[in-house]
Amino acid sequence: MKTVGIIGGAGFIGSYVTQQFLENGYRVKVSATDISNKEKYAHLSALPHAENMELTPLDVQNLDQLKAFAAGCDLLVHGGTPFQLEVEDPQRDLFDPTIKGTENFLQVVSETPTVKKVVFIASVAAINTNFPLPPEGLADGQVFSENDKPYFNQENHPYAQAKFLANEAVNRFITENPDLGFEITSVSPVGVMGIAMSAREDSTSMGIQFLFKNKIAPNPFIQMFYDLDVN
Repeated sequence: MKTVGIIGGAGFIGSYVTQQFLENGYRVKVSATDISNKEKYAHLSALPHAENMELTPLDVQNLDQLKAFAAGCDLLVHGGTPFQLEVEDPQRDLFDPTIKGTENFLQVVSETPTVKKVVFIASVAAINTNFPLPPEGLADGQVFSENDKPYFNQENHPYAQAKFLANEAVNRFITENPDLGFEITSVSPVGVMGIAMSAREDSTSMGIQFLFKNKIAPNPFIQMFYDLDVN
């Protein structure tokens, strides 16, 4: 049985990733920022094949914990960077865990011989920190994609800056290490909507969806989405 380590495997996106790997016969290690908070992880324990899952304490700024988490994994998925729009200290709450955490992760992976594939769940902000607005100089409606020069502005939201700089760290690592023994793939979601597996009430992802429902409806697309039983 192959082993996958999923950083952020209890989050809004990560929970579905965890579910998929369990359903496909993997042994799954899920990072836990607070393993004593059983309510936070209860939805994972209820998944089919949860007997093949283990929760492992992990702070991505702690190299020893990262090494222990990565040990024995065939595949690693990193989707555990903070998704916070309101923070007291951007450096502490966003930049350090996102950027330094990514750099630490890459260092540990390069020293873990069992790992054959790494997947980063990044963000559209890794391409354009001004999203959902177009980069400065482009009009609404102009196409801007990963084929264009990435757009970064220090005046944009700290969350977007952190995701952009973390992605730059990944690109720099790939350039500086052309003969890696593992494959790196990054995905950059624009916006992820749907029903959360967890009953947590502090989810930024669900908070944004409720904002859409209550403030943007009756936009026909948004209303159609909620008519599909998103409560």
